[in-house]
Amino acid sequence: MLETSQIRAFNENGFVTVKGIYTEQEMEELEDAFDQTVSFGLRDFTHGEWRQNRPEAKSVEGLHDVQKYHQGWAKLLLSHLPLIEGFVDLMGPNVELHHTKLFRKGTEKGIGFPMHQDAAWMRHEKDSLLAAIVHISDATEEMGCLKVFPGSHKLGHLPIFSEKGRYLDPQQYPISDATPLPAWRGDVVYFHYLTIHGSDINTTGRIRKSVLLQVRDPSDHNIDGRHEGNHAAGMMLAGLRPHPQKR
Repeated sequence: MLETSQIRAFNENGFVTVKGIYTEQEMEELEDAFDQTVSFGLRDFTHGEWRQNRPEAKSVEGLHDVQKYHQGWAKLLLSHLPLIEGFVDLMGPNVELHHTKLFRKGTEKGIGFPMHQDAAWMRHEKDSLLAAIVHISDATEEMGCLKVFPGSHKLGHLPIFSEKGRYLDPQQYPISDATPLPAWRGDVVYFHYLTIHGSDINTTGRIRKSVLLQVRDPSDHNIDGRHEGNHAAGMMLAGLRPHPQKR
């Protein structure tokens, strides 16, 4: 259960970092699930034009729908009570799975990701979407940790700069001006899908490992159709689905 101060911080800033959700044994199981999942093959997530300006940088790799690849994700992500209770505290009793995603940021120039809003890929009528990043490894500033603009979730939907990459104007929202959120193995960052966030290059010799769980209120509806039809999308992680209105 989140503390009142954590909920207040989330409402004010659009994100909150929470510690103590996972035990060390659970983290070992999560890392095993991560390592076995990446053996199925990853795809390049660096699909935006910004890559042209950093030809020396390596890609950020990942895949969607991690629960298809290892049973540990169902136990320690989709049904992990402390993690799901965090969503309930932040958004209410009904929590529906939208999608999951794994990230592997390579070593020594593993590329960053420009500042963006997740809403650019999956705009919803009620803007109910929240995400949680579970850090399976440490994520220091040198490793290209998550960076955010605190309070930016209150700005609403912002115009995208790149139709392909769907990120914001890098002159108006430079990564250098964002607040770094260094995290340690086991830390969880909850954030709103309107919160402006991104990351910088991993300049170390350590791989940055993380997994993301994105959820929504089941009464909310996708406007642009993106990211629909993911594996297990629509699964209720907490609460109930509202009954359809009778006509």
